[in-house]
Amino acid sequence: MSNQSGGFLGFWYHGIEAEDGKIYIQIENTVNGNLDIENRIRVVLKISGWDQNLQRLYVNFEALRIIGLTNGLQLVKPNKFRVGATSTIAVLKNAFSNNEGEIFSMDDFLLILKRLEQTCDTFASNNLPKKIFTDLIE
Repeated sequence: MSNQSGGFLGFWYHGIEAEDGKIYIQIENTVNGNLDIENRIRVVLKISGWDQNLQRLYVNFEALRIIGLTNGLQLVKPNKFRVGATSTIAVLKNAFSNNEGEIFSMDDFLLILKRLEQTCDTFASNNLPKKIFTDLIE
């Protein structure tokens, strides 16, 4: 069956093993020409190989959002969490400049991606989701 949204081109990298599964960075470019540029190219954090649970998505998102703030990143929740074999945990809001007329800088973009890699590494090494999840259910 065809993808109802038209599909996308994707590049994924920096897969790290975390408590809940494999977290990785995905850069995606939709083939739907009707979307504005902000929604056409996105940088997202995905999870795979995990215990598929909606509450875990919220917990992991919050942990990543907080770590991202310390790295100068604006990670936001996707429009809707979808629980599946692979799920989007967060969308990087400030991956590209929002100033109209500003020229895209590959150097700036690569620095943003480096900070996102650091966010993922910190997330995996601190074992944060399990502690936050435990605190939420106690």
